[in-house]
Amino acid sequence: MKDWNDNMQRPLRELVYLNLKRKILTGEFPPHMRLMEVELAEEMNVSRTPIREAVRTLASEGLVQIEGRHGSYVAPISMDEVLEIFEVRENLEGIACYYAAQRMDEEDRQSLLRMMKMFEVAADRREKDAAVEWDTKLHQCIVRSTGNNLLYKLIRITQELSMRIRYTCYEEPEHFDTMKEQHRRLIQALFDGDAERAQKELRLHIRTLRTYAYESIKRGEEAAAEKGLE
Repeated sequence: MKDWNDNMQRPLRELVYLNLKRKILTGEFPPHMRLMEVELAEEMNVSRTPIREAVRTLASEGLVQIEGRHGSYVAPISMDEVLEIFEVRENLEGIACYYAAQRMDEEDRQSLLRMMKMFEVAADRREKDAAVEWDTKLHQCIVRSTGNNLLYKLIRITQELSMRIRYTCYEEPEHFDTMKEQHRRLIQALFDGDAERAQKELRLHIRTLRTYAYESIKRGEEAAAEKGLE
């Protein structure tokens, strides 16, 4: 068991909060899972107080639902949330790709190639956590190459909001290969300096992610409903 008191870099309550948030965002704690304070406190080797504080903070962020005497649960991901987030991502990142194709320099290209290689290694190994990490970094690299700090900040917000959804996009093995192919086409358009094609490829990529997420969440809701009927 990891002793979270060993890390003195940050306050204990923040460490507990960050750990619980990571578990929710990565899907380790799936939607509808009940958060048992006693079990979580024992697992992290802390008292129940920082657990309770973290749960309240996560509830204020929409990641947890507190249902009075029934306890606290990981909030489900709604279809409306999926549509809203990917609608914003498609448009903002589409703009970013348009400008990146025109402004990207050789250093940006080499960084992007490294990100793509690391993503493809993770995809070939079917390592979901690593794939999501390098996928995120790849998209951030593209946005940084625009030189537009405001656009970068706005997209970082939408990427964080979509983090929990991103993990659902790699539920099926074939999804890894689809993402690899779409990344390759997108990066080729960027390297060719074709702004319109880069924007088009990005929009297709985001729409594919949205479809995968939608299907995964729908399956999860159906499974939760069946379990509730048992």
